[in-house]
Amino acid sequence: MGGGLVVVQVFVDGPGDVSDNDDGVRLVVLAPTVSHSNGDDRSTAIATAEKILNQRDTGPRLNRNLLVFVAGHIGDCSVPIRPDSLHTEHILQLFVSQ
Repeated sequence: MGGGLVVVQVFVDGPGDVSDNDDGVRLVVLAPTVSHSNGDDRSTAIATAEKILNQRDTGPRLNRNLLVFVAGHIGDCSVPIRPDSLHTEHILQLFVSQ
C-alpha cells in the first residue's frame, strides 16, 4: 500500500456512503449541510464523523483508522458549494499541496 490517499469521497451524508475497505486512506468530505465551529464538541460535523466511524452500511466499521474527515467551518463559506469537478479539484489542491 502506498502512502497517499486512495479515495476522496465528496459530500458524504452518512455511514452507507463510505466503504470499509483496507486499501488505504480515505479523505471524507462531509456534505455542506454538515458544519463545525471551533470548540463545539456537539457540531453536526462531529456527530456525522462519529456515526461514520462507528458503523458502516451493514454493521460496525473495521477500518476506522483509515478515514480522515473534512467539514466546512460555520461562517467561512461565502460561495455556494456544489459537488462538481471544480470544487472537488479545489478541495484536493488544499490537501495535496501541503
